[in-house]
Order: sequence, then C-alpha cells, then structure tokens
Amino acid sequence: MDFYESAKREISTRIDYIIKEIEKIRKDEDFSQEIRRYLENLSLSVVNLEKKMTDFVDIYGFVTGAKSLNFDDINIIELIKLAEKKISHSAKERRVVLNIFLPDDKNITVKGDKEYLKRTLEGIFLKAVETSQEKSVLSINTTLKDNYIQISIIGKGIHDNLDFDIIALKRFIELHKGKFIIKQEKNQNRNYIILPLSEKVDKPVDLSDKNLIVKMVNKEEELPSLSPIAMKIVSMVSQEETTVKEISGIVKNDPSLTARILKIANSSLYSFRMKISTLTQAISLLGMSAVRNVALCVSVLDSFPNTKEGGFDYRKFWEFSLYSGLLCKLTAQRVNQKLEEEAFLAGLLQNIGSFIFAKYFPYRYSEIIEKSIKGDNDLTELEVKEWGIDHPKVGSILMKKWNLPEILSSTILYHHNPDKIQTDDSSFSELRWLVYLSDRMINFLNTGNSELIEHTKQQYNELFKIKASEMDEIISRVSSEIKDIAVHFKINIKEDIKYAEILQRANVELGKINLTIEQANRELKRVITEKIELAEKLKEANQKLEHQAITDGLTGIYNHRFFYEILNKKFAESKRHDYPLSCIMADIDYFKFFNDTFGHKAGDQVLSIVASVIEKSIRQEDTVARYGGEEFSVLVPRSDEQMAKIVAERIRKNIENTSFYKRLPKGEVTVSLGVATYRKDKNWDSENILVEESDKALYKAKKNGRNRVEVR
Repeated sequence: MDFYESAKREISTRIDYIIKEIEKIRKDEDFSQEIRRYLENLSLSVVNLEKKMTDFVDIYGFVTGAKSLNFDDINIIELIKLAEKKISHSAKERRVVLNIFLPDDKNITVKGDKEYLKRTLEGIFLKAVETSQEKSVLSINTTLKDNYIQISIIGKGIHDNLDFDIIALKRFIELHKGKFIIKQEKNQNRNYIILPLSEKVDKPVDLSDKNLIVKMVNKEEELPSLSPIAMKIVSMVSQEETTVKEISGIVKNDPSLTARILKIANSSLYSFRMKISTLTQAISLLGMSAVRNVALCVSVLDSFPNTKEGGFDYRKFWEFSLYSGLLCKLTAQRVNQKLEEEAFLAGLLQNIGSFIFAKYFPYRYSEIIEKSIKGDNDLTELEVKEWGIDHPKVGSILMKKWNLPEILSSTILYHHNPDKIQTDDSSFSELRWLVYLSDRMINFLNTGNSELIEHTKQQYNELFKIKASEMDEIISRVSSEIKDIAVHFKINIKEDIKYAEILQRANVELGKINLTIEQANRELKRVITEKIELAEKLKEANQKLEHQAITDGLTGIYNHRFFYEILNKKFAESKRHDYPLSCIMADIDYFKFFNDTFGHKAGDQVLSIVASVIEKSIRQEDTVARYGGEEFSVLVPRSDEQMAKIVAERIRKNIENTSFYKRLPKGEVTVSLGVATYRKDKNWDSENILVEESDKALYKAKKNGRNRVEVR
C-alpha cells in the first residue's frame, strides 16, 4: 500500500471513530429530538468531509507525480448505473424524483482513471440529489454525440451547490491533460460533463459510393462557397472590357474587403514605395488580377477554419499554404513577372482539395497525412487507395466550381506530377513547376529531409537557372515577411519559426560533415524540433512577462497602468464612432477597519475576493482593474448612464451577498460606486475627465451613506 492509500485509510479510520462517538451521543435519551437531528446532520457533514479530504489526497498525489493516473477504457454506462444505485436511497429520503436516461448503445467507453472518475461522478450526483429542492425532479441525461458523451444534470436548486465536486473534477480533468470538459449554466440549474469517446470517429458516410467525394464537392451546402462579391469580382476580371471603376464599385460594397485590400496593398507583399490611400489607386497599381486574388483569398480564408478541429490542423495547413504562395510569387518575379499573381494564388490554394477530406474524415485523414510524412508513401496514392480520388483532383473541381481560369485549375490538378502533361504553353509549364517545387519545400518543412531540399534547389537551377544562393535569399525573404503578411489574411502564425535559419543551419551541417543520408535526415529533424521548442519557450516567456506587466499581483486583474491604456483606446473609439463610454469607480467601505481589526492578510483576502466578484459581475466586453489600494475601476463601453448603473448595481448586490469568511458573513463587506458617462455632446477633450467625474460620483455615494450607487 502506498503513502496516499495509507493517508486515506488513516482519514477514514479517524472519521469512523468520530461518527461512532456521535452515534453514541445520539442514543442518549436525555437529548431532545432537535439535538438528535442536529447530530444526524453533523454525522452526514463529517462523511462529506471524509470524501473531500480523500479527494484532496488523491489530487495532491496526482499533481506531485507521486501517484499515477491509470488511463483505462471505462464503460461509462456501467459507471452511471453504479452511481444510480449509490444515490437512489438519498433521493427517496428527500422525495426527489430521479430520472436517469441512457443511450441505446450500452458499450460506450471513455478513457480515464476508473476509480477516481467513479467516485467523483457519484459525489456530483449525490450532491445534486442532496441540494435539489424536496419533491422536485432531478434528471441525469446521458446523450451520445458524434465523438463524445454528454452527461447533463438538471434540477431545481443544484446550480450553486456543486462547487467542491466540480472543482475536484476540473482538477482531475487538468491532470488528464484536458481530455474531459466541465460546463456549468448557472442560470438554468444545469451542469454538463462532456467526455470524449475512447475511439475518435469520423462522420458516417456511404463509402461504397465511388463518386462520393465528387458529389460532396459539387453539393453547394457541403463546403463554404465564395462570397457573392468575390464571385462577382472573379467573373468581371475574366471580361476584357471591365474597368477599374467597375471593379472599385463592386469592392466598395464590402467595407471589410476594401480595408483588407488597402492593407495588403501597403504590405511587404507588394512593397510599393508610396502609401496607397484609396481603393481606386490600389486597384490601378495592383492590377485587376491581384485584386481578384486578394478578394478570392480573403473569401476562402474567412470561409474555412483557422484552428485545429477534429483531427486536422487547419492553422498549420494555412501557415504552410501561405509560405508556398509567397515562395511561388517571389520565384515568379525571378522567372516570369506576368505569372506573379497566378503563382501566388496557385501556391496558396494548391492543396485546397484536402479540406473535403478534413471535413468528413478529420481523424482518418490526419492518420494518412502522418503516415505519408513518416513513411515512403505518397499522400495522393494513400488518398486514392482510401477514397478513389486525390486532393489535387478535388482542388481542380473546386477551381472550376469557382469559375477560375483554366491555367489555375490545371496547375492544381498536376502540381504533384507536373511531368505527366505535355504542353506548348510556356506560362502553364512554368507555373505548374513553380507550384510543384513550392510543394516540395513544404514537404521539407514537414519532414526535415535534407536530401529533399538539396534536390529541390537543384531543380530550381535546372528549370529556371536560379542558383542555390539565390534560392537561399528568396527563402530568407519569405521567412522575414510571412508573419506580417499573415496578419492581413487573418492566418495565425503560431510559432515564429525562422525558415531561412533552419535552411542555413541545414546547409552548414551538410557542408561540414560527410553524413549518410539517414544521419543528415535525423540531424535536420532535430534542428527543426529544437527551433520549434525554442520558439514555444520564448513565446511562453514573453506571454508571462506581458501578463505580469499588465496585471495586479495580488488580485490577478488588470493594474492601474494598463487600465489607462485601455481607457485611452476606448475613449478614442467612442469619440470616433459616437457611442457612449461609461466608467465605474468602486471603493470598499470601511476597508481600513478590516485591516486594523483582522490584519493585513485578511485585508488582502478581502481585496482578492472583491476583485473576483466584480470580474464575474461584468460583461465580457467590460474591463475591470485595480485602480489603487481598495479602489477598483470598470470600463463599460457602448453603455449610457442607465446601462452602466445596472452593471454597478449588480456589482454592489453581488458583493453584499458574498460571504468572505466566518468572521465576515454576507453583508459585512460592501462597496460604494460612482458612475459617469462620456457622450459626444459633452465635448470632453480628455479621458481623464471621465475618471474624475466617476470619482466625484463615488465620493457622493460615500457621503450619502455608502453601499450605494451614484451617477454623475
């Protein structure tokens, strides 16, 4: 028996002794019925205390790593049935009607530590019964979703009373590295426990249909279509008689697209020496093909995900796609400037066909991609083997569906095998090879294969007379510009990976050491891994420093300095867009008394709890900060005096109804609040006036008796 099991046994032994002593006293006939009932409740409290203490022992053991977690397949239906037996007696005593609904499939498994999950679920269910209103209905509904089980607990009175068990399970969830999710809807007497299935599965489809994928692509509702404005621009650009004025008139219908075109036109993607300030100027300088491409890219990127969903990493996909598009554009400038725009678009969208596989088969497709990266199998061969079609073919169908030029759809169709088609069109030949080689560079970034990068640079030289040193310069430029350009296309570059640096280090290592191909491959992979890890650590350190610089060390909310940064920004926005901005100043009543009576440690605890209550009382768009000492400030944008007063009154009531600790029950700690609002008609020339006015309102609240809200 390990230390933690011994500790739990000792707790149980001591608790059992206390309960036995309580039972002895209860049998004394001299005691009244009221005292016996009190002792009975005391006995139940002690039992609950035992459960909490043993849970804390387990959690502490898990956190310190001294106690291991067992990741077993657990039949969740059996677990819920066991919990039902545990709570049925308690439900009868409280006359609570217990409704437990289970799915038809009884062989549903999740992964986790069975004993701990069983004990915690039982605790949550039991607490739900004990805190439900008598004669009410408590429903525990287990629903099978696509890839997870959802357990909803619904009943009157339970929503404020599961705190410990929810915290315990949340902590357990964190230890399982986020494999479970807890959700509480406090205003609806509803709690959710969400557990992913042991086996991740894709959407059910009829794989016997050989034309399944083509049908999916051609169904308008299956994939996001281009925006109507993007489709109109694509159509108009293909017509020779279209004028700049006509294109400008279409683009102006979408203010967001207009702003994006201006930002991209002024970015390093085009590097114009002059600042482009009007849409007509941008279209004239960029050219209609470039505007078409920007509109198309913005529409596609806004339609498809940019995160990791299911088993497919969309963020990484878009990062590498943008890398490919920039590489194609810059090499086209060296080879044939007329192809520059088509090269960027084809490079960016060459693997767009992968999305149909990611949409329907995210987990299976991720496995196939991983298999392709780690092994010698070509991705397109694996796709054809699995679904009878590959992503270049799917991408080509999409290009035709969007009415893009034939040169683009054909390039995407043959970008993995450019030598399979013979053509007399030199532009088409150049474009398909540029896209093919950019895809080889993406493979290098994915695999770190030094042989691949050397061979790719040789092909650039053989096909386009671009020397290895020139390619290194182009790659370095892509590396330095990708992050800034990604912002304008709303692509999230997660790690600041220096592609050119990776390439340079690979070149040096290959030049210095006469390694075998296998050894060089391993070394390059190590370099890439180190770079990614370094970027992650640097990012984490920067985030910590940034967080420390803007937050108050005691309460964890924003500090005085950062409050003025936000105030300055929100005040400028309010003046520009003509919407009201309100400020609430709050001060803890008689705080000096708390410090003098209970000590500074207790005072700090009061400050922390007040900050937490305020943070939970405001809206998502509001900002709370510790202004100084026992004073807090809240910015309430787009809100007039009446709306801000509602927020302030909510804060006041919530603090008044909070029990801080035994010596400070509900109502002992209160706050006074002052509200002021900026509107355009007030003609304030400084945000400081807003703070001063709300401070005056706060002083009025203090003067008029405290624990109240005053509006200036």
